[in-house]
Amino acid sequence: MSMKSFLLMGCLGIAALQTSAAWSITLPPHAAAKVPAAVVQKLETGTPQEVIVLFDDVGIQKEVAAMREAVGLTSDDETLLSFKKKASTLQNQEYFPN
Repeated sequence: MSMKSFLLMGCLGIAALQTSAAWSITLPPHAAAKVPAAVVQKLETGTPQEVIVLFDDVGIQKEVAAMREAVGLTSDDETLLSFKKKASTLQNQEYFPN
């Protein structure tokens, strides 16, 4: 994989998820609708799969841009980075609740 592809994947907020045969997961309907049925079936039966999960962070990015502009920053400071991390974690938990 080229560095450009790696950086692009990182910017899109891609997370890799690999299941173990020791456990299975049930995808929420809104997530399962975007995954091929064969993969969903394997995940639900505990068959190991490698999947890439993309979370739409457009809303988070817009909110951070507005916050950045409000305080006159040209890049994210520690407060904004912390906000993005917390917002992304909450969003991820909506897709994969405990």
